[in-house]
Amino acid sequence: MGTWQTKILKILRSPQFFAAVLLLFFIESAWIAFSAAYPMVFDENVHFSIIQAYAHQWGPFFPAHSTMVEPFGAVARDPSFLYRWLMSFPYRLVAHVTSDQMVQVIDLRFINIFMFGGGLVLFRRLLLKTKVSPAIINASLLFFVLMPVVPLLAGQINYDNLLMPVTAAALLFTLSVVEQFKQGKLPVARIAWLLTLCLLGSLVQVEFLPIFAAIIIFIAWQLQRSAYIKELRVKESLVQGWHSSGWGRKLAVLLPVILAFYLCFELFGVNLVRYHTLTPSCGQVLTARACQGDANWVRTQAALAHPAAANSSPFIFAASWTYRMFIALFFTNSGGQANYLSINPLPLIFMGALAVFGLGVLLFVRYRQAIFKGYSHMGFLVWVTFVYSAVLWLHNYHDYTRFGQKFAIQGRYLLPVALLAMVMLALAFKQLFGHRLHLKAGLVIGVFVLFLQGGGALTYIVDSHQNWYWQNRAVVRLNQLAQQVVKPLILVRTPLKSFGRLD
Repeated sequence: MGTWQTKILKILRSPQFFAAVLLLFFIESAWIAFSAAYPMVFDENVHFSIIQAYAHQWGPFFPAHSTMVEPFGAVARDPSFLYRWLMSFPYRLVAHVTSDQMVQVIDLRFINIFMFGGGLVLFRRLLLKTKVSPAIINASLLFFVLMPVVPLLAGQINYDNLLMPVTAAALLFTLSVVEQFKQGKLPVARIAWLLTLCLLGSLVQVEFLPIFAAIIIFIAWQLQRSAYIKELRVKESLVQGWHSSGWGRKLAVLLPVILAFYLCFELFGVNLVRYHTLTPSCGQVLTARACQGDANWVRTQAALAHPAAANSSPFIFAASWTYRMFIALFFTNSGGQANYLSINPLPLIFMGALAVFGLGVLLFVRYRQAIFKGYSHMGFLVWVTFVYSAVLWLHNYHDYTRFGQKFAIQGRYLLPVALLAMVMLALAFKQLFGHRLHLKAGLVIGVFVLFLQGGGALTYIVDSHQNWYWQNRAVVRLNQLAQQVVKPLILVRTPLKSFGRLD
């Protein structure tokens, strides 16, 4: 018979606990998918409308002035097209079966839930390769899916949901390539497939490019290191691999890479040559009149016309950026039917998460050497997390100094690396607690209880109103009943009223 602490940790490390986390994720995301009226925040109407437009053609590219997508800006030159094009194929099937928009949207939302859920499975496989305890990984996954923005995003039509499995798969492929380097081998086919995946990932969402760059730099460093230590001869290995492979294998490796390169060149390459940027603004591609339907372009033009004075201190901006990112990870939103009303987080879960994060960062700095030495591939995951977060911060900071306003500071952009960061902070707390199981179990229980004060879909349920839902009697009644059950459990139900409200 073990102590209660041992029993809790044994439960946490079990595969059944991970299955329970996946089930919880599915239930709360399905709640959003079934409850929230279309369109949801994060441009669900744009994604769905462009998916519908793609359903009228087979190819992935629109003419520059296509009337079908012109109301949404320079879609024809937007590199982040792959998700919408791929989603047009299940949409064709759904639209063939029913013309009911509610059914069509909910069906596509469930495809997104499975995309995001697949990403969670792949991220767990990735983290298990680091030799981190399954208990820490499973607990981190639990707290990850209990962040209110996770079900809010997964339960709607959005390309971020496809980016999750793509990111996890790319990082897994990278580790498999590096492991081959350490054995003195050059896995040409795996490198080619990794390159294909990264190129296509950049076409799912342009924000994947920093992860792509971090992977390329890491692969190049590891290859150079292995060539020096293992005497790996790159040129000879390439020649030998080419001659020893049959044409079937050569084509299976080369054709996907060539196709992915072509798609990237058609968008990124042409954009660089023609517009001198990877992602041209609507005004560079279309007329000002045609761009009036592009909300981002209209907002940018208004900011340029009336720039506000801004404190350009990077330290002050970094503090504000971190706070706003937390706001955007724990907030909820009504969707377009109720004019996209943003509700700040519930206080207890927000302040608790912010405190744990701040202390965790300090502990990680304190115990970084032990963490890097004690776990495989941790340096790579820290590297990817740092590069991605730094590029995101620099982009937001550049916009702030240019416009005097804080644009696009959205917590969902951090989700591809947020789980990795949570595991790193958990390892820092583990170093602090040492072998004191009662402290580890107590922290897990305490944080879990804290997350029940608005975690997952609970924030949406508590703050939502009747006009947030699909106008279906069963949906409205079910949410009202859920509110009656949940509200008494929330100790502080008034959202934060401090600065940081989403614009």
